[in-house]
Amino acid sequence: EDGTLAGLVTRADLLRAMVVHKDDSPAAASDRDLRERVDAMLRGEDWATSAFVNVGVENGVAHLWGTVESASQREALILAVRGVPGIRDVQPHLGRSMPG
Repeated sequence: EDGTLAGLVTRADLLRAMVVHKDDSPAAASDRDLRERVDAMLRGEDWATSAFVNVGVENGVAHLWGTVESASQREALILAVRGVPGIRDVQPHLGRSMPG
């Protein structure tokens, strides 16, 4: 404002905007259905294919197990999975892969 900084937009802000969905899914999806939705979404994202992630869903809570290349990729995975209709929460159990 008037030549001074008024605020910042972070990568996380941009990712949140990208993963916001209209929830047009059935009200009560099974954990198996939710896991399949998450898997399908991750397979469709180029940036996610380099992560080695296994997904489990229990009572609508997605558990992400595996390794990621960076903190940014970890945050993107969490935000993307949170945006899957029917997912109530995300519990990340993700480590960083070591350069080879």
